[in-house]
Amino acid sequence: MWKKQTVQFVAPVLLGALLSQPLTTLLGKTSSAVTAIAQRSVSAVTPRCQPAAETGLSRAWAVDDYLDTCPDHKYTIKIVSYEPLLINIANFVSAEEGEYLINLADFSVPSYVRWEDGREEYAPDVRSSSTSILHADQHMNDPVVRCIVNRAATFQGYLSPSLVEPLQVVRYRQSEHFSLHHDAFDYKQGRPNRRSSFFVILKSEDVVHGGTNFPRIQPFQSGSVQNQQRWCEIMDCEDGKMPDGVVVKPVTGSANFWLNLEADGSRREQLWHAGDRLLNGTKYGMNIFSWTAEPAPLS
Repeated sequence: MWKKQTVQFVAPVLLGALLSQPLTTLLGKTSSAVTAIAQRSVSAVTPRCQPAAETGLSRAWAVDDYLDTCPDHKYTIKIVSYEPLLINIANFVSAEEGEYLINLADFSVPSYVRWEDGREEYAPDVRSSSTSILHADQHMNDPVVRCIVNRAATFQGYLSPSLVEPLQVVRYRQSEHFSLHHDAFDYKQGRPNRRSSFFVILKSEDVVHGGTNFPRIQPFQSGSVQNQQRWCEIMDCEDGKMPDGVVVKPVTGSANFWLNLEADGSRREQLWHAGDRLLNGTKYGMNIFSWTAEPAPLS
């Protein structure tokens, strides 16, 4: 029976030390097809993304910039919780990168839920959002995807990119949600598992609610009322104060990062989380999962 679905920059050496410790549910399952944009980008034939008039971008953006080396990219972080570790990252991806990744996705097949007994089925009462898992060849050969994977690996103390499983692009439309779940599997100790998670907001359009909800985490707070109110820029608040638990707003370009496992390899129970129901708009996100042993699964 299914249980309740149930830092600019952290110094790489410091975060690497945190991650050196030995990451049920989930895996949306789609049969993602390679779109025309994806095919062209993998072969590096098309040098630019769609025109600004079509995508809403303010300037041209060159995929060629990613071919030989990943362009410089700056982001800033806030530690939301020390124990368990939860970090909010502003500008983890650019608007152009977000649009590009959305264009690679195929949402033609609904997401599935994997139950505790291994069954997979469509269960919209549990998960009504859509997921597109990028192809293994996109994951390894697309220059933009490769740079995003490297960025996530470097954030974790120069983790090997081979420990990162293929990116999952997700979409939430009005009234859609994903109930409480954990990204790590309920495996026996010693079996490879998902060490860490990023949830990235690629694009947030006219969104009302729909935050990432960590009901078992208490945010770090200083004694200053003013400082507490500043958290409300990125988290849902009530009358200017943070309620119990953490609900991080879906801010375009931002990401949340957390560690899924305890030192002994068991799941960190405080890291159950949910994608709250979206009352209006569309939210595009992305899951980046890193594993305790390589290679990470390619599907």
